[in-house]
Amino acid sequence: MPILRHRLTESKKTAFARRLVSGGAALAVVAALQLTSLPGGLSDLGVSSAYAQEKKREKPQTRQSDTVSKKVGDKLVEVQELIEQEQWSAALAELQKLSRSSNLKPYEQAVIYQMMGQVYASMEDYQSALNVLEQARALKAFPPDRQLDLQFYIGQLYMAVERYDDAIRTLEEWLREAGDASTPSVYFVLAQAYSVKENYSSALRNAEKGMQLARELDDKRKNWWAIVANLYLQQQRYKDAQGILREMVALWPGIKSQWNQLGATYSLLEQDEMAYNILMMMYYQNMFSKSSEYERVGQASLYFEFPYRGARLLKEGFDKEIVEKDADNYELLAITYQESREWKKAIPPLTEAAKLSKDGNLYMQLCQSYLFDRKFGSAESACVSALNKGDLNDTGNAWMLLGTARYSNDKRESALEAFEKASKFEKTAKNANQWIKFIKNEKAQEEARKQLDEELKKREEEEAAKFRR
Repeated sequence: MPILRHRLTESKKTAFARRLVSGGAALAVVAALQLTSLPGGLSDLGVSSAYAQEKKREKPQTRQSDTVSKKVGDKLVEVQELIEQEQWSAALAELQKLSRSSNLKPYEQAVIYQMMGQVYASMEDYQSALNVLEQARALKAFPPDRQLDLQFYIGQLYMAVERYDDAIRTLEEWLREAGDASTPSVYFVLAQAYSVKENYSSALRNAEKGMQLARELDDKRKNWWAIVANLYLQQQRYKDAQGILREMVALWPGIKSQWNQLGATYSLLEQDEMAYNILMMMYYQNMFSKSSEYERVGQASLYFEFPYRGARLLKEGFDKEIVEKDADNYELLAITYQESREWKKAIPPLTEAAKLSKDGNLYMQLCQSYLFDRKFGSAESACVSALNKGDLNDTGNAWMLLGTARYSNDKRESALEAFEKASKFEKTAKNANQWIKFIKNEKAQEEARKQLDEELKKREEEEAAKFRR
């Protein structure tokens, strides 16, 4: 008597691989759109700048025109104290009043505007900050270095208020004027501006230049690395993105999005085993928090023939109530158990999956599991449920399974009926007819034995009767 043996088909394995790869590709696409926010510093206008910090230059000699009077200076000290106490409205009111004073030197007016820009930026009123800083710049009262600092921040503010063309123009001009004093920050801000304008080639050119300078300065900032990685992903330069992301997970190892992106690059480069290894590394770092993550590792574990690992992780996800309790996930858990030869463990999740499913196909799988466990009565019930629920992928096979269950449970006549049903389907006709022939031959042999036994018994009785006479 043949027993049907379940194995994960190659087509289903291929489907799982496609889902693993497509999941990684989706992550990469999302990642390419998630450019990091503007570099910090908008709330520190007038106090320090990336330009001044990153390039130490010889301090220019102070000119008479670069000073403020005692009266203005004392007032600015008071305002600075209000700023330090985050009393923004009070500081702004004092500065506005001071800006209307008569006989202010251009330098004094520029300093006042610059401090007003600082306050507006701290209040996240970037448009007002931009307005006063443009006025400060127009006065051209600051020394060259400070004027360049101001221009740099104005470029950032253009980004903040979504005036991207102005940001590009201002920062490109800044680069021409700064020359060898250019810094990584401006290149990365430009990269973001070009990205928003969907000029990705210019964005990447600036990001790569910024990265070159950052490496020379040994200045490792996560948002800079992320901009470069995302632009490589957007441009489908997956190998280059992979190199940057490998650096990122080494420098900042606990960030889940970076591991997701790194895994995506391996999938997109058809390095599926490495993509699976990245998933497992994320799991061992306790990074799984979504049903889809447990599902992907379960599918991949099947594909790479580690079904028991997949079963263990999926069961953990169910126990933590992270994995969604739907038909697909119960089926996935059941298959991982089946592939691990854990037939009894496969039955509870497969039962739940069959109940939730819209068709009877999972009841067929449940019937198989009961057959493997030699629970023929339960196998028969599951097959009947499959046929009753209907919409089966292979109705003929369902009748074959039912016939097998019934025959194994010594229900030969009803088994014969099931095999006769199966014989009407092209895919199962040959096997069903063999069963029908086998059962009929078996019945014929039993009938012949019965007749022989009856004939022998009759002859024995006749011989006994002669002896009695």
